[in-house]
Amino acid sequence: MQSKAEMMGNHFQAADYSVKLFSEEALRGTLFFSLSMILKKIDPHVRNCAHLGNWLIISQGRSHGSRGYVTRVKNLYDVMHKVYDKRTVLLVDKITGEEEVPDGVQAIVVMNAPDYPDVLAHVSVRARNLKVLLTVNFDQKTCDDLASLEGRHLLLKVAGSDVKYEIQNENQPIARRASSHLILQGAIDEAANLEAPPMFKSSLMYMTEFSEKHSGGKSNNLKALYQKLPTGVKVPDSACIPFQVLEYTLGLYPDMKRKLNSLCDQIGGIKSVRRMNRILNQCKDIVMSLSFKSGDKHLSFIQQQLSKFGIPDSQWDAAWHSIKRVWASKFNERAFLATKKLGVSLHQIFMAVLVQKIVPAEYAYVIHSTNPTNSNDQEVYAESCVGLGEALVSDMPGQALAFSYDKITKKTKIMNYPNKSLGLSSSGFIFRSDSNSEDLPGFAGAGLFDSYTMHEEKKFRISYNQERLVINEQFRDEFMRKVGSIGHHIETVFDDEPQDIEGAYYNGEYYVVQTRPQV
Repeated sequence: MQSKAEMMGNHFQAADYSVKLFSEEALRGTLFFSLSMILKKIDPHVRNCAHLGNWLIISQGRSHGSRGYVTRVKNLYDVMHKVYDKRTVLLVDKITGEEEVPDGVQAIVVMNAPDYPDVLAHVSVRARNLKVLLTVNFDQKTCDDLASLEGRHLLLKVAGSDVKYEIQNENQPIARRASSHLILQGAIDEAANLEAPPMFKSSLMYMTEFSEKHSGGKSNNLKALYQKLPTGVKVPDSACIPFQVLEYTLGLYPDMKRKLNSLCDQIGGIKSVRRMNRILNQCKDIVMSLSFKSGDKHLSFIQQQLSKFGIPDSQWDAAWHSIKRVWASKFNERAFLATKKLGVSLHQIFMAVLVQKIVPAEYAYVIHSTNPTNSNDQEVYAESCVGLGEALVSDMPGQALAFSYDKITKKTKIMNYPNKSLGLSSSGFIFRSDSNSEDLPGFAGAGLFDSYTMHEEKKFRISYNQERLVINEQFRDEFMRKVGSIGHHIETVFDDEPQDIEGAYYNGEYYVVQTRPQV
């Protein structure tokens, strides 16, 4: 609505203030606005009846509590580049889930926001990785009380499903920077030894050819899972464009390669956020401008093999565009900020591309084989949505079906019913990022880089009154037990190391599309 209002308002030469407020005022005059106000009023009573409490704990932080000076910000995105010199507790009005946790932050409290990140959102995973408390408060009185403490030094502790907070002595010596770098020390040490992978032998590999030298963790973990999954669980057909193919392609255009290397050299010492983003976008533009040289033997081999894999020559331009988009995600803002904390430069990051046939999911799921909400290693935690799994790991509004699975008793427990209004669908092929930097030991790299379907995903309206996952209790129970058991089984395949797993259900069969260590 707003985009149309801006277009028409500009043509009508309407006053700027009326154009900016048009959609808001139009909505305020509808029943939707009144309904939203009513729902906001009754929400605390609904939570009370359901015994949900006033706090939603997404990341528990440190066992001894999280402390810092209280600072109020409107959007987490606005400060995610900032380095706080003192331990800080951030009170945030808005958070999408795609942000990076700022340096020096010990706790993030989302203040009674209508939208908040899923347990499996990027910022949630990063918060748990850094042992930063991430929680949502739904009680306006508590939010007002916290806001009144801005500038004070606060201690917050998780107590069951509640969060207790108290003012601490401001004279206590805490003015040093938060030691999140110590939590990441293992990953930092590993990153220091991150070597450039060798030149590829083949510019496209199939699953039996995947190797640690030439492909990333997503590809290699699928190879390890192949033929080790239980009956009725499959992995999709997969191929991989290995490390160094991007660098080889850039070498075909020496001027572009020199310019890209120069930009990568510049960005390390830049403090201006605007200039940093401008350089990152310039790097992306260079990668996206790479044209396909059909006369080159290595690039033509990729096209020939992907044609055998099922991508028609008539759709090669779309495939090449998707490959370049994955390569360009090496220069994502959140990826740059996260890997910079490890001391990893852009020159050290190499991107392979995992190519898979899309599973036309009826339901997608993400599994953590150790429950991240309470750190219970005897419980699997999972979330599921209608359609493709991108709706789970992106910032699409609403909550997924969330549940736990007890590894011993095999019982499941619903944590949250779904309310996402939109689902995603697509067909053909998906091109997944598979870098050498996102799965370093002790580092949560999920969501730093991007994956793309060859054809644009389509949004559709979900009718929960027709979805088996909601209306058919027997199917839902079987689905949750099966998904939970898949998580437990895959964990045992990887020597009981907790796993972060993505999968899909289609036509009575379950698929695992990727797995990585859960950090």
